[in-house]
Amino acid sequence: MLDAISTFKPLPELTPEDEGYIRREFFPLEDLCLGRQSHASEYRNKIRSRELPLPTYVIDSVEYYPSDYFLFPDSVESGSNMKEAFLARYRRIAAAYNESPSTNIVNQEYEGYLSGEYGVCLKTVTPETIFLKGFVIARIDELFENPKPLD
Repeated sequence: MLDAISTFKPLPELTPEDEGYIRREFFPLEDLCLGRQSHASEYRNKIRSRELPLPTYVIDSVEYYPSDYFLFPDSVESGSNMKEAFLARYRRIAAAYNESPSTNIVNQEYEGYLSGEYGVCLKTVTPETIFLKGFVIARIDELFENPKPLD
């Protein structure tokens, strides 16, 4: 594939088991584009211009994306700015948990979304699940900081 896009960071060496898992659970962009109005090459242009996330994995020059790759982008109203939609939804879910992340944090999370790396650890990649992952990890960290062995 001549126009393959790299992952955000180089991948560690993958075992055959890793590669098997990725090939089973993630999909080439061409497969995700079946039945869509645009061709994969058009989406690659959007990826390169930072309008869509990078691939989560690349194996043998084939990009692999989460099955729900288009879930969040498709939920953004036509003509709307995806970054603004992400920021608004992230802030809305944070507020539901009495959190008010700084603009810097929310922008960092959007950059994380564009990196494609959330596809590694989230089954569904949306602003809401990105917030909830961070929220839960922070709570787990707090519990480890002050363990109660008898609890």
